Amino acid sequence: MYESYYDYGSYYRSTDPTPFLIISIVAAFIATILLFILVLPDKKRANLNGFFKGIADIFNFRTLLIEKIVKFLYTFTTIAAILFGFFMLFMQEFGRSLALYGLLVMFISPIAIRLLFEITMMAILLVKNVIEINNKLGYKNSDDKGNTASPFAEPKLPKKVEAPVQPKAPAAPAQPKTPSVCATCGTLRANENAPFCTNCGAKF
Repeated sequence: MYESYYDYGSYYRSTDPTPFLIISIVAAFIATILLFILVLPDKKRANLNGFFKGIADIFNFRTLLIEKIVKFLYTFTTIAAILFGFFMLFMQEFGRSLALYGLLVMFISPIAIRLLFEITMMAILLVKNVIEINNKLGYKNSDDKGNTASPFAEPKLPKKVEAPVQPKAPAAPAQPKTPSVCATCGTLRANENAPFCTNCGAKF
């Protein structure tokens, strides 16, 4: 774990990082498995306390840390630019006052910084609004087995329910046709509406 060597009469002692790297990888692997089993699934979230709910929201991308980081950086850079411009009012270079440059830095730098961070925030808010819309529409980012999916995945649409097939009514039996020749004497029927034979009087 430790290595010692001499250099120009001085004694140096250094630490071998390999064991700590291996321990870190193994511990991170175990912690990741525990998080995916006990914290990250949506069905476990209702039973978690405030701390673990925050952990679940962070790893499920329900809260965006980049938004807070960008706001902090914007505030920091704006204040730093204004302060530096103020100090330039009292600075000189080669005997010339830098007051004019200080005023420009104090008034122009905040505007430029604001425009840059507004473009960044527009992209962040776009992603945030998409996530909020998906949550309001009721799309769940998990499958039937409870596996959590990314919030950027396409929402699952409801399955199309097919209408039941109506059974066909049985066809009505065909009416027997009235014979056109008398079965008794063989005389042709005068017309199709005549009920009796004109020769012998038998019923068709």
